Amino acid sequence: MPARFLLLLLTAFCAGACAAPASNERTAAPSDGAAPTPYTADEIRRANAPGTIRVFRIEQAGVPATIQTVHFTGDDGVRATVETTLTDLQGKSLSKPIVAEETWEALRLHASFPTEATTSREATCEVGAGSFECTLYEVRADDQVSKFYFASNEAGPPVLLQVEVGGSLVMKMELMEVTRP
Repeated sequence: MPARFLLLLLTAFCAGACAAPASNERTAAPSDGAAPTPYTADEIRRANAPGTIRVFRIEQAGVPATIQTVHFTGDDGVRATVETTLTDLQGKSLSKPIVAEETWEALRLHASFPTEATTSREATCEVGAGSFECTLYEVRADDQVSKFYFASNEAGPPVLLQVEVGGSLVMKMELMEVTRP
């Protein structure tokens, strides 16, 4: 998986702009074919107040491990402002920080997956930030299986994401730390 694509995938939770109002629904419109999302837009907003920082370790096949820091810097009631940085394990910057605005509803929809490709179940996962009770979403597409562990008490990006292709793990992203203001 090219590093540029991975950066886009991982910042998808925190990039772009949209004007949709926040939703308190876990599901998209029933006719859209999407599985229920793990959180409402309001739950994500409450869990990611300005000053919240989430640090992830990213490992992918054939590429040195990196650290992605996601810093929620603003909230106007509809949109979050987020600064994302990518460093090597020693803290050396690998790119310029990305500052973006995204509606809370758009952030919710990043966890919207096609019903026919998605299964979900309760699971526990251990990551650098601790042990979490989660809803595990497994999303299948051809020979790729993506496993998203959404913590029951930590609304936002998955605390663990694993991507397997042909049965081999090609990418892993795990939450290492969360700090709040």
